[in-house]
Amino acid sequence: MVEFGRYGRRESRIYTVPVEAHAIPLSLHVQLGGGGARDFVFVPDGDTAQELAPAFQGFARSDALGSLFRYVGGGRTEIPLEYPGARGATSPRRLRFALVKWDVTKNLEFPDAVHCLLRVPFGREGRAMHEIVTAHVGEDAR
Repeated sequence: MVEFGRYGRRESRIYTVPVEAHAIPLSLHVQLGGGGARDFVFVPDGDTAQELAPAFQGFARSDALGSLFRYVGGGRTEIPLEYPGARGATSPRRLRFALVKWDVTKNLEFPDAVHCLLRVPFGREGRAMHEIVTAHVGEDAR
């Protein structure tokens, strides 16, 4: 079993997105400086993969990574997280994922800013507003 965030000789970075109670994650936005379509791999941790399983149905599975994955790269990448019937949890939570340098021949920088678009309910009528939160780098980010 692969330990989350450690992928042999490939460099990786773990990101954590804080999600307040009742908020619904809609999408992740990863901004990379140029590069190709397969420079990095997005790998959700087990809890995130389970919570957002319907959104990740189109992802491939890798035994080497021990997870679902999707290639990211080449400028701005959007990773949809919303799915029909999605509901916000009753307590705050966090989504965790790793970005893994896949093309080891290139000297690429990890993105410092990864953003998550959330739908957050407000008001008595249950209206929703959109909020953008920034993912924190590191496993222990709160």
